[in-house]
This record gives sequence, C-alpha cells and structure tokens, in this order.
Amino acid sequence: MKTIRKFLLPVALMLIFIASCDKDDTKTTKDYLISKSCWYLSKAETQNPDQTWSDVTNLIYKPCDFDNCMNLKADGTFTVDEGATKCSPAAPQTNNQGNWSLSPDEKQVVLIDQNKVTTTYQIVNISAAQLSVTTNILGVQTRITFK
Repeated sequence: MKTIRKFLLPVALMLIFIASCDKDDTKTTKDYLISKSCWYLSKAETQNPDQTWSDVTNLIYKPCDFDNCMNLKADGTFTVDEGATKCSPAAPQTNNQGNWSLSPDEKQVVLIDQNKVTTTYQIVNISAAQLSVTTNILGVQTRITFK
C-alpha cells in the first residue's frame, strides 16, 4: 500500500500542476489566416470623402463570386478556387494562385499572383470567423470582408 501511495502522490501532484497551468490561447494573425481552409467573400465597401463606408458588394461582384474559396496555406502559397458556381463555364477551377506573406508587424498581407501582380492588404480585423482588409483599388480605398 505504501508503494502505491509513493507512486500516486507524485502523479496526483503532477496532474494538479498541469491542470492549474494557464493555457496560452493567443493566436497569431498567421494562425487565423491559415486556420480556415476557405475564406469566402462576404462584403465590399468603398470609402466616401467624409470617411464613411458605402456597401458596393453587388456593384462589384456577381452572385457566382460568393462561393469562391481563397485558401492561404502555411507554406506561403495561396489559391482562389471558383467554387461550385463559375461565372464563366470555361474558366479554370483555380482562377488565381501565387504566394502570400505577412508583414513582420502582422498588419499587412501581401499577395503576389501568378501574373506577378502584387497586392497589399491592410488587416483591419481578424478572428477565426472573419477577415476584414483594406486596399486601394484604382485610387479608391476599399474594404473587403471575408468569412
């Protein structure tokens, strides 16, 4: 019986110690970006001269764009898949791909696509459920939200 107590006491103390340790639930921006297998377009807005935002989602995007899957992979590559509803039946299933990186301060995502076009996005908000970014498109500040 003493042998069992000698064994169980250290084990019990170790289990109590492990259970009492705080878990670090802090995720980095990169963790959030790569944790979803697909980011889907949800909303697009442009900034007005008075700094307010106007929803232009339906002016810029077609219904077939909303099932497109943007996948940012841990190896620094990305793909944009057309989803089940293609805007053009002849379009390739993967309509864009390339490399992506995160700035050292984790406030910008830079995508370099297959045509070597570089687009920089400022991260406005990120969580496990939503990504909001801003970028300048043809001289207009644009905020894009993905879910």
